[in-house]
Amino acid sequence: MKRIIITTAAGQLSSQQTASLQALLVHHYKMHISPGPVQVLWSYLPTENIYHDYQLGLQSIVAFEGIDGLSQTQRVALFEAITQGWLQVTDQRIDQLVLSVPDRSVFQAMVRRNLQQVTLQGRFMLSLRLFTGLLRSRLFKGYYSFSSSY
Repeated sequence: MKRIIITTAAGQLSSQQTASLQALLVHHYKMHISPGPVQVLWSYLPTENIYHDYQLGLQSIVAFEGIDGLSQTQRVALFEAITQGWLQVTDQRIDQLVLSVPDRSVFQAMVRRNLQQVTLQGRFMLSLRLFTGLLRSRLFKGYYSFSSSY
């Protein structure tokens, strides 16, 4: 299953905006990248941890797990579709949105490298917290999300 990871400020988006954006992301991912199943994960940072030009900001970062060998034409088509829809839903400025679509092998290597920075016990605790947080979010909000402020 492919993944889309969104990092944004806690409280920046309403539940309705989150649902609209999730539908937008999945629709365009399946249209431009791969028709298979997609898992969307929302990562919320405390607002005081997000800066733009040395000022507190409300940036959003969206990382799509691509497929190996994805053409630049497909990436650009996805970027254009997502950017247009995202800005309409959120009223953010274009400089507040960061999109990336690394090849699947690069995406998975990034995830592995991040996990290598944590001890075995830390990975277990992180996995446990993520699992319970994702499950709780899915049950109460209807989508997968977790707080990055552990």
